[in-house]
Amino acid sequence: MRGWAHPAKHGFGWTLLYRAALAFRQGNYAAAIVAYHECEQIIQQGGDANYRGLALRGLGNAHLRLGEIDAARRLFQESLQLNLALNSWRGIVACLTGIAATLAAKGNGRLAARLVGATETLLLNVTTALPLTDLVQWEHTQQIIHTLLDEATWQAARAEGRTLTLPQIVAIALAAGQPGADGQPATPVSPSAHKPDNSLSPRERQVAALLTQGKTNREIAEELVVGVKSVETYVTRILNKLGLATRLQIALWAVDQGLSASQSTPPNRAAPLVRESLTPHFSIL
Repeated sequence: MRGWAHPAKHGFGWTLLYRAALAFRQGNYAAAIVAYHECEQIIQQGGDANYRGLALRGLGNAHLRLGEIDAARRLFQESLQLNLALNSWRGIVACLTGIAATLAAKGNGRLAARLVGATETLLLNVTTALPLTDLVQWEHTQQIIHTLLDEATWQAARAEGRTLTLPQIVAIALAAGQPGADGQPATPVSPSAHKPDNSLSPRERQVAALLTQGKTNREIAEELVVGVKSVETYVTRILNKLGLATRLQIALWAVDQGLSASQSTPPNRAAPLVRESLTPHFSIL
């Protein structure tokens, strides 16, 4: 069963998440923090990591509204690392938005704007609604940045952010708040930066491209019209050929190599249309 292992915990955990989201929406950030903490305690007793990422983000949003910037940043960064491991694009976008807000709150509007620009590109991978608290944070972050930058600087920084690769974006986000960090860390070298991509077959390249979208083996199998076992084999081959250890590393490698969703689309299928608007849609959770 996906979510909390025990049905009772599953239901109670969702209740706490809704209660926390409602308290946040009503401006009762202290109550939201209490509810999110209770939720996290339940998760630690055997819950789903996806829910923990959601609770951590919620805590970050609430602490940010209370002016506890450093605490909020650490929570967003912890949630970011968790969502990277889960290949959750929705969570990654939400965490980056939160970190951008903490940068803006510290007066670093230009770097915050670059992260916002980066999230606009990453939103193309998000196919499900952002939680309401994350949508509110998205709008709040842009409002803060607008008080720090003129329109020309804001637009230029956003444009810069759209050109960043995922490893660059993650490096900037995780360096935020570190002693001596200037917000412009050197571009990290991915595990396979020197590995040629011509070692992969066309099908393996398709699988790698789909992994950048955070798809599961079953979802990839449905997309490519193959068996789940075949996808497992392709992933194993990619890991072996590129000398990597995790699916996330494959996704980072694929982003560096410029593999896109269109390259993953089988010849007998039409490529999905890209949403014209980058404004995220939302759900209560």
